[in-house]
Amino acid sequence: MATWIDWHSHHTPAEVVERFGVLTGKKPKIDDYDSADFSKRVAEMDTVGIDVQLICQGADYTPINYRQNRL
Repeated sequence: MATWIDWHSHHTPAEVVERFGVLTGKKPKIDDYDSADFSKRVAEMDTVGIDVQLICQGADYTPINYRQNRL
C-alpha cells in the first residue's frame, strides 16, 4: 500500500519567534493558519488519507526580508 506524504506544511513555535525577537529586535510574522494544536492537523490528515506530514519552519525570518522591511 502507498504512503501519502504532505511535504509542504509550516509551523513556527512561539519560542522561535520570541528568541528571534531577542536576537534581532524584530519578530517574524507567524502564518495566520499556523497552530500549535497538532490534533487538528492529524484529524484533517486522517480525513483526506494523508499518512505523514513533514513540518518546516513557517515564518519568514530571512536576513533579506528583514533588511528590506527596515528600509
